[in-house]
Amino acid sequence: MYQQVYNYVTSCKTCQEVKSSPQMRAPLHPMPVVNVFERIHVDILEGLCKSRSGNSVILLVTDSLSHWPECFPLKNQEAKQIADVLYKEIFTRYGCPSYLTSDRGANFLSRIVSSLCEVFKVARSYTSSYHPQTNSSCERVNSTLAQSLRALCSNEQDTWDEVLPSIMMAFRMTPVTQSIGYSPYYVLFGKEMTLPIDTQLIPTQKMEKALNSSLMN
Repeated sequence: MYQQVYNYVTSCKTCQEVKSSPQMRAPLHPMPVVNVFERIHVDILEGLCKSRSGNSVILLVTDSLSHWPECFPLKNQEAKQIADVLYKEIFTRYGCPSYLTSDRGANFLSRIVSSLCEVFKVARSYTSSYHPQTNSSCERVNSTLAQSLRALCSNEQDTWDEVLPSIMMAFRMTPVTQSIGYSPYYVLFGKEMTLPIDTQLIPTQKMEKALNSSLMN
């Protein structure tokens, strides 16, 4: 049935005149990385109410390999604010990335952000208008983050920046099943995040033996 309809439409002169042909888009090539924070994705989450602290947007930075997220509440999304956070909170903490992926917003294309990347030898790449999935690491976190903020701040929406650390903790300890199967925390530190319940557990002989062996080595 499908083939019959397809044949009819493609042979119909009127159909071809009024219907535009689908544009074939060149496939995007994957951008492999082998080290944590070798490639970072940055994005801005907008549409938030002004918090009690005066913040109105979130700068989101995500590591491509581990999916480790960092969120920074900002009073605005000016280029200088973004450059300051990238340098003080990302480059000096995790080292200089080799690649930085962002959309083509004026703040990310600004001279100050471009100069920062030039100084630290960070190559730039940008999301395609036809393939926003290029920045899927940030897009996925953005979507879940917005939902979490609405749920946790339904009664006091101007406190969203106060709950960000708790949401980030949940992100970092949750396995990324579709890609690596491990939590971002595990990829970075080689162990799962310690929670309050973990400190109350009595060490078993097996755990003590493993600890002693680790200390001796």
